[in-house]
Amino acid sequence: MRDDVKLVDEFVAGWLSRREFFIRAAALGLAAPVVSAVIGTGADASAAPAQASVPRPASFQAAGGGVLTFGAWQTPDTMDPQKTGLAATGRILANAFDPLVWRFPGDETFYPGLAESWEVSPDGLEYTFRLRQDVKFHNGEPHDANAVKYTYDRLNDPANGTLETVPRGFNRVDVVDPYTAKVVFDTPYAPYLILLAAGNWRTLPPKYAAENVEGMSLTPPGTGPFIIKEYVAGSYAVLERNPDYNWAPEAYFGRQGPALLERIDWRIIEEPGTRASTLESGETNLIEEIVPAQYETFKANPDLQIIEQATLGCPRKVHLNCTKPPTDDKLVRQAMNYAVDRRVITDVIFKTTVEPAFGPLEKLTPGYNPAVEAYYPYDPEKAKQLLDEAGWVMDGDYRKKDGQELKALFIVIAKDAFDEPAQVIQSQFKQVGINLELTSEAEPTVFNTYNRGDQNLANIFWWGADPESLYSLYHSSQIEKGFNWAHYTNPEVDRLLELGYEESDQEKRMDLYRQAQVLIMEDAPLIPVWGKKALMAGQKSMTGLHFTLNIYPLHYNTMLGG
Repeated sequence: MRDDVKLVDEFVAGWLSRREFFIRAAALGLAAPVVSAVIGTGADASAAPAQASVPRPASFQAAGGGVLTFGAWQTPDTMDPQKTGLAATGRILANAFDPLVWRFPGDETFYPGLAESWEVSPDGLEYTFRLRQDVKFHNGEPHDANAVKYTYDRLNDPANGTLETVPRGFNRVDVVDPYTAKVVFDTPYAPYLILLAAGNWRTLPPKYAAENVEGMSLTPPGTGPFIIKEYVAGSYAVLERNPDYNWAPEAYFGRQGPALLERIDWRIIEEPGTRASTLESGETNLIEEIVPAQYETFKANPDLQIIEQATLGCPRKVHLNCTKPPTDDKLVRQAMNYAVDRRVITDVIFKTTVEPAFGPLEKLTPGYNPAVEAYYPYDPEKAKQLLDEAGWVMDGDYRKKDGQELKALFIVIAKDAFDEPAQVIQSQFKQVGINLELTSEAEPTVFNTYNRGDQNLANIFWWGADPESLYSLYHSSQIEKGFNWAHYTNPEVDRLLELGYEESDQEKRMDLYRQAQVLIMEDAPLIPVWGKKALMAGQKSMTGLHFTLNIYPLHYNTMLGG
């Protein structure tokens, strides 16, 4: 049966929600008039979700079976949810751990997850979650209030060495009864629900986590539609379907029950050309981080599809160390901003598959301030003027002051797609008299290097669903152990970011972040370069791919066509 005919039959029969029909129709390329006609005559499953008692045809079940082989570009550091900050790990964990509450891109609704309902006290200090009573971790432990309490207690104990921290203002978790957990704060924490929905503070199985430190780093038991069965660092991970999974947000996905795929083979293929060849040969079904040179080739291939999704959080950028000469001088940092022509990077290196970034937040992030776009247009003459003002005078190829050459060190994160952009920046700096030295260091040791402040320049980006991401990157408390690799301190910015955690009025809260963005740009602790984008290529027959709020691929409804 043709895929388009089968899709229409399934929708009319009530096996698909309106939402899922739209998604799969778009993936198959059905014309708008056809979609409209079907919606007008078919079952309104958005009002009445598909019932589990209605049997699905054998053809549907077969199409949903099989194995998805995914080509990933970066190796995870650890699978322990509390000890990683890498998106490479987050993309796996998103399929293995469900949140207490769900929210999805482009949809402002909060959906029940591991919590079937929740209440927030009027003062914003208490969040009471009533948990589902039928959820078990992959190792058989019950997901209950004690598990929620253990998760936060583990984070709150420095002896555990977690990278993730408890929410700001966190006090404790009260176990009200076996399936009711109350998270108590000393001060309001406005973004709490949004960050929960984005995948923060994933609930852990207490007994397993306490007794299996190594196991947590390799195959931590979650509650999601897929079980992490095996992980070999730098090579692959195996995710198998959880046969007991029955707690997906039905109002969003239009169904319940286990994932459609039997397994995901998560192969780590760092070299872009190799990843591309595996897709073209059929060795993989889906690959991420396709490079610009491959974009048009994949787009022209009738057997393949391009999947593009703009992201939230903070763009690809360079942090300028505000405490290490010469970038400790604001005039030098501002000059560096004027010296960079972002369009060379976005249009030449990335062949217009990405757009220039202008500030510390991505444009799609709530609270984005378009006023940042007026800062630092490409202007090498302005850069030279500022460097003259700072006392750096041209002497040969580079500038000097007090006999010292204007030299800065850029420690580039290895295998982070920044090598070529760094070379462009190096060349553009030279045009205004700055000698930029390039070296590289691999994750995760480079994080310690950046925290120490050995570098003048560090490349960074951030996945985040809320403007509170700015706290992690620009609050002074995040310099030694966090991600403030600019070593940036501004008491007013600190104050605004702190207030942003407490303000319950959303418009007032967004205004705090808009003010902070302007102050940050004036101080120039960063050079915004380009906006992130989830850019993947897959077989045309693959459908049902969703994204989490952090724009991580979610494979609950993913199917492989016949």
